[in-house]
Amino acid sequence: EQIAAETSRPSPIDVGRDLRLATVTGSIIVRGGGSETLTVSYVVVDAVRVVDGVNQVSLRVLPQPTLDGVTYRIRVVLPDGAAIVSTSPGLERRGNAAFFSGVRGAPSDLELRFGAGES
Repeated sequence: EQIAAETSRPSPIDVGRDLRLATVTGSIIVRGGGSETLTVSYVVVDAVRVVDGVNQVSLRVLPQPTLDGVTYRIRVVLPDGAAIVSTSPGLERRGNAAFFSGVRGAPSDLELRFGAGES
């Protein structure tokens, strides 16, 4: 796994492991009426499963219980030559990538199915 993190304002960030999975722990201070970002980028080599002969990536977005009104933005980029077959509601297709953006108050499951070839 390759993982990196950054914040919109210099803040402490720790990249570690928990239950054999890569984790990022950081904190940001948001002034009233303002906004800040914590961006995490990673490559997970074994995230793809084959379901009914089609490659599939499944993600579960779990909101942080102590944060209210947080907008989550997720981008899944497919390997070169891959094309999206289908996405779950909430994922927007753009070329060889799918995007999600929204405020989550409860867990959300996102699914992207893809194969080789043109979209």
